[in-house]
Amino acid sequence: MRDSDTPLPLELALTIRHDGNGGVTDDLEHAAALEAWVRAHPRTHPAPDTFTADETDLAAVHTLRTAVRTLFA
Repeated sequence: MRDSDTPLPLELALTIRHDGNGGVTDDLEHAAALEAWVRAHPRTHPAPDTFTADETDLAAVHTLRTAVRTLFA
């Protein structure tokens, strides 16, 4: 479990970043990756151990992440 004192919006914003080689690394590229992230951050969901994600969930989280990153910018 990776849950920490880091504010959750910042944790979400940091799931996409430059890879150091001119590209981008997206920790939430697939629904399975979102499921793993939720399990590693249990305060994101009332039942993180049983959370399952689909493409709709992934798209919603990507939209939220974009909004959070825009606020930080």
